[in-house]
Amino acid sequence: MKVVIKPLGYARLAARPLSTPTVAARDAAAAAPPPSTLLGLLGALAGVTTQCPGDGPEAAERQLVLLAEVLGVKRIWGPLVEIDGALYAPGAALLYRIEPKGAAAKPVDFRQLHVVRRIGLALGPHKTAAPGYLYSATYVAERAAYIYYVEAQKLEEEIASMYHIETQKPVKAIARLGGEGRLAAVEIQDGQLPIQPPSRVDGRALVISPLLAREGKLPDCLKPLGTLKKERDCFEPDHKVKLVQWGLGFSEVCRERRPMYPALPPGTVVEARGCRGNEGYLAELGYGALLPIQLENCGTRQTPPRDCTASIP
Repeated sequence: MKVVIKPLGYARLAARPLSTPTVAARDAAAAAPPPSTLLGLLGALAGVTTQCPGDGPEAAERQLVLLAEVLGVKRIWGPLVEIDGALYAPGAALLYRIEPKGAAAKPVDFRQLHVVRRIGLALGPHKTAAPGYLYSATYVAERAAYIYYVEAQKLEEEIASMYHIETQKPVKAIARLGGEGRLAAVEIQDGQLPIQPPSRVDGRALVISPLLAREGKLPDCLKPLGTLKKERDCFEPDHKVKLVQWGLGFSEVCRERRPMYPALPPGTVVEARGCRGNEGYLAELGYGALLPIQLENCGTRQTPPRDCTASIP
């Protein structure tokens, strides 16, 4: 099924924890809702609650896996981004405009992600300032629709039944999106995505959701080539491979932040050989989504020969 998410106002989509006087961190916003945020949203829509299976960050991670199992999730792929009728693929801090080319996408342009930064102050139980909780946060300020493919047994029927909607019609509802109680309009329908989720990937592909490397080891079926950049009116990888620390978000059930893992960020180009549509740790939850792409040959850079005769008298 196709899940379309439209934030109502600025969205708090964090790739890493907030920076506070007691927590040293470099705040960063994701260009699109990560799979953990999508799962929480679907759980809220379906009225599904799970118990925290223990204490600590690892238990908060297990709770996310349990939520996916209760929802009957078999596969998540995406996201794609739609803004003013144009289709984009998310990067780390960029949006790549793409055109469907059969089962692949061709990058045609890019632009910076629109974000705003705000200073916040957490409140205690008596609505007074909580000590040590002054923070700065980055919000995504895009009028965008985020599109995911979700394969989940009977999930659409359960949500439709909860909202008393015929299953033949699209399910439309308002749900919490990410942190700070932000809201989004959500539509669940049987329609197809502009580019179909691949079952097998061979050749160049773009990482569109963080590809997690739990112990720093990447899948054997792919080789990272660097971040997608525009050079001389065509796109190519910059051959600078980056691993970043990516957080799995905050568990409201466990009241605990989930772990952070090394990851290839969205916008990374990989050379795939027999990869699945999702690869890496927690691929079954939607992480490590690969979008096949078509890149033109930018040619080989030529360095002008040095004029060695200029210094000869």
